[in-house]
Amino acid sequence: MTRFLITAAALAFATLPAMADDCTPPEKPVFDQDPATMEVSDLNAATQSLMSYEKASKDYRSCLDGSIAARDAQWVTSLESFNASANEQDEVYAAYDSMSAAFNEAAPERAARAALAAKKEAEEKFAKSLAEAGVTGLE
Repeated sequence: MTRFLITAAALAFATLPAMADDCTPPEKPVFDQDPATMEVSDLNAATQSLMSYEKASKDYRSCLDGSIAARDAQWVTSLESFNASANEQDEVYAAYDSMSAAFNEAAPERAARAALAAKKEAEEKFAKSLAEAGVTGLE
């Protein structure tokens, strides 16, 4: 039994360098929309892309961990890639936080625009209803 476990462990570690070669860094999300014109659905989509990026970053660093733990020929490069990934993730979070804060700051303006649009739509509906009813002279 012990011999089997040692053999299994040796085989697992033998495959780690190949795994490190297969590690693919996640695609960095870009938060380039103007927060003043964004809708809540846009912010939700940005949040979803951040969450997807976070999971992909975690998977990527887990992949690199194999090479680092095995101290194989690529472990230094894997460690550098691991650290660069963590730094990039910090940059992505900072960009998201900045965009989110600007979105929240623009909320009163966005609400005012929505209120004006709703008022205009209500006035147009009311005028149409009056015209259909034959009511005139209310100007």
